[in-house]
Amino acid sequence: MKIRKEEYKKTTFNKILKSKLGDHILKEQICEQSRANNLFRTPPSLPQGKNSVADLTDLIVVPDADEAYPNFDSLLYCSLDTELLKLYVMYFIVFEIMVKRNSLLSLFLVYIIERLFRKFRTDKGVQNMCEKTYIDENFLS
Repeated sequence: MKIRKEEYKKTTFNKILKSKLGDHILKEQICEQSRANNLFRTPPSLPQGKNSVADLTDLIVVPDADEAYPNFDSLLYCSLDTELLKLYVMYFIVFEIMVKRNSLLSLFLVYIIERLFRKFRTDKGVQNMCEKTYIDENFLS
């Protein structure tokens, strides 16, 4: 249910942006990111003669490469990172109590569970994708 809400918010926001910006963006306003900016996830450099974002008079649009080609992990987790983090914290607390305050052992047990969840999600995600798209599992391995 939470995923549907997030997707609905995203689509609504995209529709609003497209209606306001869609055909009104000039080529000079589109700022392509360099490879270094993509690699380090930093914002693009400002145009010549501008020292800060406050000095800009026009809108600068940066194409999002992840929107067109998202990685498999972001599709697989579908914004559930915070929920998984809460689950791992709860596991840590439970293991901490069970092993009588041995933090290192608790961390190791949480790590084992996280690896099992990751393996399970990857296997089931590939299997589900293969069923829905009729792609052979060996192709995604």
